[in-house]
Amino acid sequence: MNLEKVNCLVLAGGSGDSPLEKRGGVSSKALIKMKDGREMIRFIIETMQELKELKEITVIGPEELQDISSDYGAKFVIQEDCITDNIIKGSKVFQKDKSIIVSSSDIPFISKEAISDFLERSYPGDHDFYYPLISKECFPPEIKKTFVTLKEGTFAGGNIFRLNPKKLQQFGDLTEKIMMSRKRPLKMASLFGIAIPFLYLVGGLSIDKILDRINRYNISAKPIFSHFFELGMDVDDQHDLETIEEIMKNRPFKERV
Repeated sequence: MNLEKVNCLVLAGGSGDSPLEKRGGVSSKALIKMKDGREMIRFIIETMQELKELKEITVIGPEELQDISSDYGAKFVIQEDCITDNIIKGSKVFQKDKSIIVSSSDIPFISKEAISDFLERSYPGDHDFYYPLISKECFPPEIKKTFVTLKEGTFAGGNIFRLNPKKLQQFGDLTEKIMMSRKRPLKMASLFGIAIPFLYLVGGLSIDKILDRINRYNISAKPIFSHFFELGMDVDDQHDLETIEEIMKNRPFKERV
């Protein structure tokens, strides 16, 4: 399938205050070095550049990331104070696009196959928001994730999504809440009404009910079911980092592209 090429925004903001950032002595998790000595964000950018469906990459983060971005010919935008402001500021580079890919910078195990599959399943990108759901069965047992059980199955959320940049400012505070809960599908869904957590507790929550609630806010959303567990493998703490490095040792980066 010949897909329309899209641009990518990589969120690499940080404050240097998280335990992982303090341990690594860096201002952003994106700058944490893996066992091969390369910063984590290099894995994401290199994988993105392998994609034939991708046009340009913009990185938003602290000033220390500017040189790394330049190494790959990626545009760089200095970060703001919160994730929503970063998305809005970074996406202004692509304001004419009908949709862009937004990726976190702490998913070093990501593969081009996973992203290509996500892009293909979200084609032609006419909805305002696409969000990956990965079934629990797809994850190796050593990966610890937050899962939510719906009528359709048990899922974790992903760390790459597709959105319409023109609608971001229209969403206002809701954008911030969605971004902060992006790794917790139930919390994200609960933003759209108190009935959502109730239905979840009684086992009656389905994806269609969630989408119906979201549509009431004039947001056209679509879940993307993916079997690529690497979409949900982000680095939140030292245990995550060590687990991912162990998996990567058995499946080297260059064997995944």
